[in-house]
Amino acid sequence: MPLAGHGLRPTPLRRRAGRPQLKRDPLGSFTQALMQWLQLENRARAQLRSDLAQFGRLARATHDLIGAAVATGTRGRTDVPGHAARVQARLLLRLSHDLRVIELAAARSYSLQALSLAANIFELSHAVAYVGTSPQRAQAWEHHQNTRQTYPSLRQRRDAIKATLSVANPGIPNIERAIDAQEKLYSVLCMAKHGNPIVLRGFGVATAKDTTRFYHGPFVARYIVRQCRFALFQSARMAAAATMVFVAPLLDGAPLKIRRRYRTVERRVVRLLDALSPLALEPR
Repeated sequence: MPLAGHGLRPTPLRRRAGRPQLKRDPLGSFTQALMQWLQLENRARAQLRSDLAQFGRLARATHDLIGAAVATGTRGRTDVPGHAARVQARLLLRLSHDLRVIELAAARSYSLQALSLAANIFELSHAVAYVGTSPQRAQAWEHHQNTRQTYPSLRQRRDAIKATLSVANPGIPNIERAIDAQEKLYSVLCMAKHGNPIVLRGFGVATAKDTTRFYHGPFVARYIVRQCRFALFQSARMAAAATMVFVAPLLDGAPLKIRRRYRTVERRVVRLLDALSPLALEPR
């Protein structure tokens, strides 16, 4: 009882401050659900390791290529690269980050998410070529304020693709057909990005006789492997092409050691692209 006249309680009888109580989830604790999800991811990683090993090497080599290319414009130069090169360098760094997320997603069997990000890489890689060495386009990129569309706009995409192909493959025959092929690639990637029913109908579902099974969480199937390989290969290829566009006007002015470093990494990337091209089949 409170002491008379004081409204106080002896220390041993004071009620302890209450603590907020977390109610247990009737379907299981968050920690348990997270652990189950991580177990599925670890199982998927183990199953996919050998199938994606070479594609992971390609992605890592592409990161090295971007780093070596940016170094040609920032280290040991007697001149200062122009505004366009600074814009392109920022785009390349974003490309490298997106490629890393694609690696992480593909390794855990999140194939549609990897393909979705590959669509972003498509847009950004061609933006590098569209900016090119133009101070006016670099200035337009810097001052872009339209929140409903990116720069360059979709209407300018064919020009951006043409700029990439012209630098990456000088003298390419029938360039319009090559641009059409890139447009088709973009439409495939966007089907994953926007949840097109063509892509989603068979995703995460296995049917046998009268039973249908839905996979909630990471899982591995042959079409998952195919989608992951395609996302990794195309993302690395597009990022590498953008890097080659960026470095072309900068390479001669870079120190010899940095030029040699870049050329060494570029040859490694090209060899991996050539070797893996037959395995990077279009997803179904």
